[in-house]
Amino acid sequence: DEDNMITGKPDYNRAIEYLQSGLDTYKDLYGPQCKESMKIMKEMAQIYLTINRYSKAAECMEGVLQSVVKRHGAQSIEAGVTMKRIGEMYMIDNRIQEAKAMLKRALS
Repeated sequence: DEDNMITGKPDYNRAIEYLQSGLDTYKDLYGPQCKESMKIMKEMAQIYLTINRYSKAAECMEGVLQSVVKRHGAQSIEAGVTMKRIGEMYMIDNRIQEAKAMLKRALS
């Protein structure tokens, strides 16, 4: 977008659109559990955090968690780290009860 080139500000919405398109393609070709799909969902979550859309960030990481659990198991270190991140996102979004539950789950 020309305005963004002039101001030097990133176009986060466009970035999300591109990432979503890539995610859809990877999911169609390889399924949601492929490493690239999880990587894209993590990148989308980071952008959503940057623009203060915490619920959308958590939603992306919940998708990552589903994939991590299928790939590594619910008791894996990867699952625990992902649950911790989701819990932190819930805290930022003032979803305290959900945050407590997720953080407890991360520790179990």
